[in-house]
Amino acid sequence: MSYITTNRFRFERVKNLLIEFQLGIFLSLCLILGGTSQDILQPKLFIYIASIIVIAANLLRSNRFSNWKVFFFPILGLTIILLACFLQLIPLPPDLWSDIPGRSGVAEGFDKLGVNKPWLPLSLTPEITKFSLLDFLPPIAIMVIFANGVNQATVINTVKCILSVAVISILLGLLQLSAVHQSLYFYEVTNDKSLVGFFSNRNHLATLLLVSLPFAVSLAYRETKLNKVGLPLALPLALVLGVILVGSLFGYVVIIPLIISSIFLCTAQKPIKNAPIYIFSALVLILIAIDTFFLNNYLLGLSKNLTTLTLDQRIGFTSNTYKAALDYFPFGAGLGSFEDVYRQYSHVGPRFVNHAHNDFIETLLEFGLFGAVFLIFFTLYLIKMAFDVARNGTQVSSFAWPSLLGIGLIFLHSLVDYPLRTIGISTLFTFCICLVHHGLVGQNKA
Repeated sequence: MSYITTNRFRFERVKNLLIEFQLGIFLSLCLILGGTSQDILQPKLFIYIASIIVIAANLLRSNRFSNWKVFFFPILGLTIILLACFLQLIPLPPDLWSDIPGRSGVAEGFDKLGVNKPWLPLSLTPEITKFSLLDFLPPIAIMVIFANGVNQATVINTVKCILSVAVISILLGLLQLSAVHQSLYFYEVTNDKSLVGFFSNRNHLATLLLVSLPFAVSLAYRETKLNKVGLPLALPLALVLGVILVGSLFGYVVIIPLIISSIFLCTAQKPIKNAPIYIFSALVLILIAIDTFFLNNYLLGLSKNLTTLTLDQRIGFTSNTYKAALDYFPFGAGLGSFEDVYRQYSHVGPRFVNHAHNDFIETLLEFGLFGAVFLIFFTLYLIKMAFDVARNGTQVSSFAWPSLLGIGLIFLHSLVDYPLRTIGISTLFTFCICLVHHGLVGQNKA
């Protein structure tokens, strides 16, 4: 009996450890293997399988259904998007789809071939739309984990996992810059000779580092025991240096305001009692001053050659996509249809363009009027969430403010890029939203 009891105790212990670390492990997996927006099955397949396992396991052990109410609006928003995608896949009779804006060319093609028009869905690229639906599995898994109950230890462990992936990405990126072959790059289509880490696009690595910075500052403020050896200070400094070396224009623009806001919001709940946060801010300013006045912008010079897209090119991508969105309005062209549609509107040369570099305009192209309405309500929802955090003040979790900054960063970056088109950043975005809700209801005290 003692043998059985011991094994049962070990099993329960392992089970509890898996439950406590599942969020951090799963999110790390998404950040490492979900760093591209390209329609490729590998290595995304492993993430899809892991998502299904996480969802099933949490649904089977769910015994705290009251938590689902806390995450009602995030779950509702994701459900509405999924329903819209499924509606885009319903076959329509020829007389109906041929009259929808943007489909006249398809109808003329069948007429020229002398072939009867088949039943077709709203999506111009139904196979890509079906494949793109799989990318919603990881965010769903994140929501299910939170809805099933998450305690403070799990949150802290997950934040540490995110920061660990960010630091490892920087180290991997430095090896990529020094390597003479392509074996250290995860994807065939990527930013060659650039610091990309686990991502295919350096701008998306910059997004990860920027979102991680407020969490690193917050953790430095919390972990007072480590302050004596300066470890918490090294982490934010490493992230700042990583952003500079990545060479993202968005990173250059927001890094200083982000540092200031991270320090301010981290200490807003109560006066700071130790010096490391102030030391960190001073070191960053000194580093920038030395680089500017004595090193002739050496650090910025390291990444000067990494920025390949000019502002005019990005504006051109967005402008062409907006023209296409108007032509396909109000029903849209379907999720994942950008590449096929954009070829008809491209006037910027033979450059490969896989996204509009403006997630909002691309959503308008894909979903039409529904996409516009959804984006408006989603923006209002995020604004309300920010006001809720500000109104509750000291009653919210200490990670609510860093999460809010992370949401804002990804939201702003989506205006000039497409970070949410990668599984890694979309799950990080979902994590931040759920963490804000988690902090608002005081579950962090559980």
